[in-house]
This record gives sequence, structure tokens and C-alpha cells, in this order.
Amino acid sequence: MKYFSSITFSILVAVSASHGQEKLLNSAHYKQAISSLANNKHPSTLLQSKLIAYIFLSPECPLSAYYIPLLNELHTNSKEAMVVGIVPGKSYSKQEVLNFVDKDKIKFPVYIDNKKKLVAVLGAAITPEAIVVSKGKHIVYKGAIDDKVENLGEKKVLSKHAYLENALTEISNNRTITITETKAVGCYINDI
Repeated sequence: MKYFSSITFSILVAVSASHGQEKLLNSAHYKQAISSLANNKHPSTLLQSKLIAYIFLSPECPLSAYYIPLLNELHTNSKEAMVVGIVPGKSYSKQEVLNFVDKDKIKFPVYIDNKKKLVAVLGAAITPEAIVVSKGKHIVYKGAIDDKVENLGEKKVLSKHAYLENALTEISNNRTITITETKAVGCYINDI
């Protein structure tokens, strides 16, 4: 099964969080990574966006599918942030990614990072993992979408910390982001 051959499970507990740290991206590398996305016909849209929440996803990762309704809601309701799905690596064809988008009713754009350049530039390691980039090319949040899943196979009904939503709301309101980094829980992005 492709899922087991391409992805290694990981358990990362969201027990730590960083406050107030931003990482400035290398603009040239970021631009090259955006331009290399396999099905991205309009790279300038991403490069000029004020705020982008990149969500690294895998079509066969159960947690990726679990978070799609919340991500659709954030995409629909956010006034300033753009939610963008990224499927890393060469494990999935364009048609398989299109099937994933259709089956899970994904409302936000999903791109294929088959050379994993964006993975490298942003330092993504897990699916699902959220990495928020400001127009100034700073990583302003990186990690879990929320704290509903702290261990694989265990989900809370309600979250106490909506990390991604809070970060988007705070930066949209010109406030300092309270929590800038958490550890994502999910499947490792492998070398394929």
C-alpha cells in the first residue's frame, strides 16, 4: 500500500510552544519553490498574498482528511489569509491529488510540491502541518492546526487551543501572535 511505503507515522506531542519568534525566509529560494509547484499556473498570486497558511497534506493521511472541514471553514471565513494545500513529493499523481480534492470536498487551492522545494524552504516535516507566511516573507506560525490531536489515534471532541485560527486572527488584527510554534502530530513527509 502506497500509504505505508511513502509515509512513516510519527507521534509528536504538542507540549511546547514558542512565543514571538519569526523566521525570515530567503526570498530567492521562496520564489523558486513557489514557481516549482507542479500545478501552480499563477505563482505571483502566492508571492503577493498578504498572509498565506500553507497546509501540508497527504491524500492518504487520516489526519489530513480529518482537518479538511476546519480548513475549508478558515479558507471561507478568513478575510486576509489565503489557505493553500501542499501535497509534498512524487508519491501522488496529479489525478490522484484531484481525486483527493474532489473526494474530501476541499475548497482551497491544492498544489503539488513534487520536488519538495517548498518543504525545504519552509522546513515542513509532517502532514498535516500548518506554516503561515506573511507578505514580508516571515514564517509567523508553524505547527499543529489545533490541539485536538496530541497523539495518533486519540482525538479530543473540543480543542482548547485553535493554534492556526488564533494566529491568523491575531496577525489580521495587527496583534502579536501569542503562540508562534507548536509541534505537529501526523505522518512524516518522507524522501520520495
